[in-house]
Amino acid sequence: MALVADQVYSKFFQELSKDNLIDPERTIMFLFSDHGTRWGSYRTTIYGKYEERLPAFAVALPKQFKHEFPQAFEQLQENANRLVTPFDVYHTLRDLLQVSENGKFGVDSQQLQRGSSLFGKISPSRSCDQVGVEQHW
Repeated sequence: MALVADQVYSKFFQELSKDNLIDPERTIMFLFSDHGTRWGSYRTTIYGKYEERLPAFAVALPKQFKHEFPQAFEQLQENANRLVTPFDVYHTLRDLLQVSENGKFGVDSQQLQRGSSLFGKISPSRSCDQVGVEQHW
């Protein structure tokens, strides 16, 4: 049933683009959902159990981002397989605001008490305990 949403989202983004509300060359999009897949046999797998409880999150970047900010792009890809929290998303948005002001990334994730920009290094051994996520989730 997730395929049904594809058409709705596609039409939505086409309308935004047609009305010049987004620019594929400059727009960065974050897509959030309160959970992943919650139907079918996939739900009975270990990953299905996680997706049922974890929010879904995706980032779409303009093509030139990779060329303008290769280190940030590479780090974002690496962090795709790391434990990420809403605090990290917050710091990523702060980081993007800083880039729009001075042209470079600069949130020092080592100095942040909670959360790190997704454009900086997130430890592969990061644990739920370290970021304040209860074991149930």
